[in-house]
Amino acid sequence: MEFEIAFTVADLDLEAAFPRRYDGLLSPAELSSYRRKLIDLTRGLLDLSPAGTLASALSRIDILAEIQAKRNVLLPPPVSAADALYRVKLLLEECHELGTVPFAIAARHAFVAEALLRSSVRVGALSEHRVWELKQSVPTVTGQLYGDFREALRAEDERQRFLIRYGHLRPGTYDILSLRYDQRSDLFDASSLPDPIGPNPRFVPTAAERRALEKALAVAELDVLDAGGLIDYARRAIQARERAKLIFTRHLSDALELLAVFGEKVELSREDVSFLELEPLLTGLERVCPGGLSGHARGISEKGRDAMETAASLHLGYLVRDVRDIFVIPLHRGAPNFVTDRKIEGETAYVSSRTLGHSDLSGRVVCIESADPGFDWIFTRGISGLITKFGGANSHMAIRCAEFGLPAAVGCGEQTFERLVAAGRAELDQRARVLRPLYG
Repeated sequence: MEFEIAFTVADLDLEAAFPRRYDGLLSPAELSSYRRKLIDLTRGLLDLSPAGTLASALSRIDILAEIQAKRNVLLPPPVSAADALYRVKLLLEECHELGTVPFAIAARHAFVAEALLRSSVRVGALSEHRVWELKQSVPTVTGQLYGDFREALRAEDERQRFLIRYGHLRPGTYDILSLRYDQRSDLFDASSLPDPIGPNPRFVPTAAERRALEKALAVAELDVLDAGGLIDYARRAIQARERAKLIFTRHLSDALELLAVFGEKVELSREDVSFLELEPLLTGLERVCPGGLSGHARGISEKGRDAMETAASLHLGYLVRDVRDIFVIPLHRGAPNFVTDRKIEGETAYVSSRTLGHSDLSGRVVCIESADPGFDWIFTRGISGLITKFGGANSHMAIRCAEFGLPAAVGCGEQTFERLVAAGRAELDQRARVLRPLYG
C-alpha cells in the first residue's frame, strides 16, 4: 500500500511513477495540482530545524522519558482495585499524548525516508546495495540493547542495570499473557557470549552519488535538502522511530502490569484480564456499578471471552472484496520483503511470544509471527536469519535486520510461514527473491 499503491509523498520519480500506476486517471490540470500538493507537503516534512515536525515529535518523547526517569523511584503498590485502575488510566493518557502520537509522527517520517531512498534507486542515484549500506550505518536502540545484553551476560552486576532499561519489553507488546524481560527466568540463559559488535560502518556518498542525488532532488523540487541533508534526514527518521517505540512501550507495559494487579484485587486471572475491554472498564471509575467494580469487570471479561470464542470459529481471508469472499476464502500467497542481499540456508526455530527456553538459537533461522520489538532478545543469540509471518518493508524487524546486516524475509504470509516451520529448514536468497522450505 505504502510504496506500490498510494502516493503519500512526492518522491524522486513521482513524475514518471504516477502515469505508470494510474495512467489517464487525472487530467493534466488535476495531475499538476495533485503533484504540487504532494511536493509542498514533502518539502515541509523535510524541515530538519527544531520547528520541524520530526524534532517536535522527539521533544515530546523526551518529556515522556523524563517522566519515566522520575518514576524510577519505587512507588507504593496500589491500595485498591480502583487505585490500580486509576493509575492505568493516567499512564495511558500520558502514553497517548506524549508517546503514541509522537511515535506515529516519527514512524511517518521513517516511511517518507524509505520512499525517498527507494526512489533514489529507481532514478539511478544510489544502488540497492548502497541503500542497504546506508541503513546498516544507522545506529538504533537495538545496537545499544545488544551491547548492554552482552555486558549483562559477562558481569552479573550489570543485569539489574539492563533490566531497568529494557525490562519492560515483552514479545507481543500488547499481550498481557506474554512475560516481560524482567519476568523471564531464561533471559540470561544464552549458551555463550554473543560476538561483540563494532561501531556501525560509516556511510559516505561518493562525489558521483552526491551529484546524482542533488540533481534528482532538484528535478523533484525537493531541493530544500542537499544530498547530505537527505541522508541525515533518513538517519534521524529511522533512529527517532525506534527510540520513540522503546520509550512509549514502557508506559504501555507498565499499564498492562497494573491491569494484572487490578485483576488480582477483583479475583480475575491474567487470562480473565486479557478479555477485558478498556473503555467500558474505565466507566467503573465514574459510576456505581451493580456488583461493584469486581462484578463490573467480571461481566466485561465474560462478554469478551464469548466474543473471542465466536470470532475464533470464523475464518476470513485477508481481503474481502465482495459477498463471495465471505463463503469462499481464497488463500493469498504473501510476497516477503527481503532484507540485505545475501543468501543463506539453515535449520529453522519457531519462537512465539509465550515460549521460554529458546537459549540455543545460534546459527538458526528464527521464525516469529510478527515484527515486534519485544523479540529484540533474539539478536543476542547468534541467529543466522529471520523470517516473520506478518510485517512490512519498513517494519520494526526490517529496520533491525538492516542495521545488523542480518538476512531476513519479513511478512512472508501464512501459507509460506507454516510450510517453513514444518519443514525445519529454509533457504533465503534475496537476490533471486527466493524463500522456500528445504526437505530431507
